[in-house]
Amino acid sequence: METPVFAYADAITEIEEFAREASISTTSRGIRSPIRRAYREIVECHDWACLHVNGRIPLQKAQDTGTVTYDHAGGVFARLLTLVGATWPADIADWSVRIETDDGPVVCDVATRLTDTQVMLDATLNPGEDVAAGASYSAYPRYYRLPNDFRSMDRPVEESFQGIGQYVTFEKMMELSQEDSTPGTITYYTVAAIPDLIGSWGLYVSPPADTARPVEYVYKRIPRDLRYGGTDLAEAPGTIVVTAGSTAVLGTTTSFSSGHAGSLLRIGTSSTRVPTGLDGLYPYVEQRVIATYTSPTILALDNTVGAAASGVKYSITDPIDLDPSAYDAMIALAKKYLAMEKNAKNWQAVAALADERLRHAKGGDNRVYSRVVCGNVRRVVELSGNVVESDIQ
Repeated sequence: METPVFAYADAITEIEEFAREASISTTSRGIRSPIRRAYREIVECHDWACLHVNGRIPLQKAQDTGTVTYDHAGGVFARLLTLVGATWPADIADWSVRIETDDGPVVCDVATRLTDTQVMLDATLNPGEDVAAGASYSAYPRYYRLPNDFRSMDRPVEESFQGIGQYVTFEKMMELSQEDSTPGTITYYTVAAIPDLIGSWGLYVSPPADTARPVEYVYKRIPRDLRYGGTDLAEAPGTIVVTAGSTAVLGTTTSFSSGHAGSLLRIGTSSTRVPTGLDGLYPYVEQRVIATYTSPTILALDNTVGAAASGVKYSITDPIDLDPSAYDAMIALAKKYLAMEKNAKNWQAVAALADERLRHAKGGDNRVYSRVVCGNVRRVVELSGNVVESDIQ
């Protein structure tokens, strides 16, 4: 038996049935809103193991080849920094530049990359006056972008499993970026929002890296949003053709879009009826994740289908991006919110059941069943032909 993958469509069907049984009058929005609310809450209320994934950041070595000239007033562009003897990196707009002036080093931020050799500096973080030709400099990333689904992270480590430094607040990191901008061994790090990029997060380090090397980290991701319900004809226009042993999906009068990548494609058996979940009247025969979008009539799946089908209806719906053990708790929470909002007669009992289901789901979120041994563990190793015992703390 395969691990079940529940979908937004399944949740909609369950809440619709609950509303009918509880004689709750509501709309399509009234059904979907408590599901999405429950989805958000269940993600927040527990550190689900399924949301922990590995990430990697390639630290970049600071660049100091060539020299720079700074024209504060500029011509066509103000705050113009010109590089001689090298070219700026393609992502220099995410970098800072330390310029050696007659009054000492000045740390500046790059606002815009204009050409391979010219950038515009930030309106605030700049030298404030011209810097003569031939000034030395060092340029380095002021942050490293984290994945779009990033939520929180453990301490980053290098390949030697050595942590990259001590965590500090963002305010402290801003102080350090001005005080200690000479590239070297990373001593401090923090995670903070990236300026002017809503919802984006970055890893900030101090001092800048003196060598190019990867950093590994484990982070808690944000699950995929729930958008496609796939429960009616309007969300599943046309029909599809799939071939056994192939990942290709060919549609007729379909409206596939790039947003469908990552959603589930459920393949039906009828030319007129949209497939339901396995508990419905018209259960799907196969379910696959949509890997890539090519056109409104062409998709590719993440894996091959087992049986051919031609001219059949389908549905596209988003997966409940959680461990299956959390699905029942999420549905119970959605019922609770709907019952409370509509002031159903038995909403207290529905709420109590939701709390119980959530406790069970949290208790079941464990994928390791080996024994945990308290105290020191003895290990035996062989060194130069001699057997040596030592304690593992």
